[in-house]
Order: sequence, then structure tokens, then C-alpha cells
Amino acid sequence: MKTYSVIGDSISTFEGWIPSYCECAYPSETNDVKLASQTWWHILGNKMGWKLEVNQSYSGARVTETGPRPIWSSCKSERRLSDLGNPDFILILAGTNDFGQELDLPSLEMFQDSYRELLASLKEMYPKAIVFCMTPLQRTIEALDQKNSMNWTQLDMADAVRKAAAEYGDFVIDLAAIPMAEGDGFLADGLHPSAKGMALVASLAEKAIRQSMEG
Repeated sequence: MKTYSVIGDSISTFEGWIPSYCECAYPSETNDVKLASQTWWHILGNKMGWKLEVNQSYSGARVTETGPRPIWSSCKSERRLSDLGNPDFILILAGTNDFGQELDLPSLEMFQDSYRELLASLKEMYPKAIVFCMTPLQRTIEALDQKNSMNWTQLDMADAVRKAAAEYGDFVIDLAAIPMAEGDGFLADGLHPSAKGMALVASLAEKAIRQSMEG
């Protein structure tokens, strides 16, 4: 059986399914995702017939070493990357906190460089693993072309992920290309997927992964 690990932020957390040192966002009273089986990564694993190695997700984590969380909470930190088990596949869903958290935001260049460093580290530490870079879902709490305090947009964020993946020969699961709108039921709070949103993410990921394998 093939195995997979996840690197992410709050969107991919679930109590009891992440390392004890990681902060958790799911389940929540304000979200209808109440079971781990409703999360995108759990649904995807079942669809693909994969076994989960490690879900290395931390609520509030960024790709860069900025923000209010500990530096080691960065998705590129050795502490987190060294704790992925021995996966055949690695899925990264991260970046939305680099763009949207209010405190100590990085520049777009810092985000791009950090994402490249993340991929370079994965290549060195897990040379046999196939990496899938997932562009963050469109947030509806900001417009796509709305600039943050460091003068970059969600569109810039998605492009940075696509470019980094292309540079390292990794596959892209382009969640950012799927329109999200307030009231469509996919996001419970404009950021975190609902059960409906989780199912959509899993479906899009499965389709992209199968297409990459066929290609």
C-alpha cells in the first residue's frame, strides 16, 4: 500500500491526527467538519487507497519564518520536515497565513524563497517521494486582487506556488483556480473549508493526482 504525508496549516489539522506539538483548528463549533473522515486528506487517502504516514499540519503555520507562531512552526523547519515518516507521496497545502494573517507579514519575495527552500529540503530528505504542491484555496474574506499590507495578492500567492513547483519538477494541485464565493457553502468562515468544501478539495486533488500519474 502506498503511503502519504501532509504538510499544512489549520485547514489540514484535526485533533488526534497531528503531532502533539502542533496546534489544532478542527473540529470546531463553527464548522460542520466533525469527524476526521470528513477532512480533505482523509477522503483523498480513501479514494486513492493510500495509508497516512504523518499529517504534519499546524494551525496558524506559515511557510516563512514570520508571524506570531514559533519559528519552528514554519512548514520548512527541520523539526517539522524531519517528522514525515517514509511517504511515497507528500502533499503541501500552505501559504494562506503568509498572505492573510495581520501580524508581521512577509514580502512576496520572502514567501517565494521560503517555498523554494521547502521544496529543496523535501528533495534532499525524501528523494523517492512524489511531491504535490497545492495552491491555497481562494479566500472569500478578501478579494483575489486585494493587496495585503506587503503589497501582494492571493493571485500572486498562487503564482508563487506554481512557479516553485515548476522549478523543482513537482506537480501542482491548483485549488486556487476554482472560484469561491461567499454563500456557496464551501468555506465556513471565508477561509476554512466546510464539509462540502473538504469534499471538493479531495475531489480536485484526486483528479489532479490521477492525471499526473497517467501522464
